[in-house]
Amino acid sequence: MKYGQFRDSEFLWDNDEQKLFRKLLEPNCKNHHFNNEEFKEVTLKPQKSHCGKGKEYFLFRINRNTYKLHRLVYYLYNQDWNIYDSSMNNFIDHRDGNGLNNRIENLNLVTNQQNTQNRKNAKGYHKVGNRIMANFMKDGKQIRKAFNINEYGYDKALELAKAWREENTTHYYKG
Repeated sequence: MKYGQFRDSEFLWDNDEQKLFRKLLEPNCKNHHFNNEEFKEVTLKPQKSHCGKGKEYFLFRINRNTYKLHRLVYYLYNQDWNIYDSSMNNFIDHRDGNGLNNRIENLNLVTNQQNTQNRKNAKGYHKVGNRIMANFMKDGKQIRKAFNINEYGYDKALELAKAWREENTTHYYKG
């Protein structure tokens, strides 16, 4: 179990079972949901996020504020990380694309650009004339490579384009 404090509470995260437990820091708090002396499991229900085109995440509330579970889990393991930073360089990505898999080994700190490229619906390739164009963004610049359908055939050109893009974007999700 991983321990950490956030807002008015202490948290325990069971990475194997993907369960979150909470205990209030203020022992005299009159919150009827908590026995102030022990950790209580937080009920997590998948909900569609207000952003991310309806992708499901586990959300939870603290004092009328809603938080995404994956950001708290990452914070518990990386307490020097600024959980409040909402800049374009501070996204937590689910490596496998499953917003409900919040195991720490599935979470990665990425930029908005890298997060976008890891979406399942971001193909990164398209047909232009007699070519399959593969592309990705790196440091704000689009990198492209064409695979000729006349030379390889459609299926092979598509396979090569997908492989090239995958090979050039996997470094974003290591570490």
